[in-house]
Amino acid sequence: MRQINQYGIELAKSYERLRLTAYDDGSGFLTIGYGHISDKKYKVLSGAVITKDFANELFINDLNEATQLMCNELAHEDDLSDNQYSALVDLAFNSGSMKIKKDGKWVPSDLMNSLNDHNFQLAGELIKSHDIYAGGKILLGLKRRRLAEYFLYTGFRVGELDAITWTQFIRREVERMLP
Repeated sequence: MRQINQYGIELAKSYERLRLTAYDDGSGFLTIGYGHISDKKYKVLSGAVITKDFANELFINDLNEATQLMCNELAHEDDLSDNQYSALVDLAFNSGSMKIKKDGKWVPSDLMNSLNDHNFQLAGELIKSHDIYAGGKILLGLKRRRLAEYFLYTGFRVGELDAITWTQFIRREVERMLP
């Protein structure tokens, strides 16, 4: 199975931020570690506290699930660059499936359709607006994250800086662009 690159890992960690005590993520989900919500392996309980090592274990498991989701939904993953693929894994890590509910059925989103149709330029543009709403309102934090994912997808200045420094640079750029 293809893996997310170090730039994608650092991007996910920077936006999720390590929290060792359970908290409400703002959408009503109890969350812990690097954005982990309850699953079959670990149920997040109110007041729960974990170690940094366990948070990293949950993070790796969650990244593997997002990677598997991308492998299942993408028809042409091998045609994507490592940066494109890693940006999409981060997006899946944050928002889950790239399917939308239409007429009571789950169907691929415009983003997924453009990827599977080899329209990678359009897909890059669609990343910027994919799943940025909650309760009918645009969430600035999600909009910023999608822009950072777009920069990774396009390879903007990747390779000029190590992954941690690049992530810090991109976060500053995104916050400057979307105050």
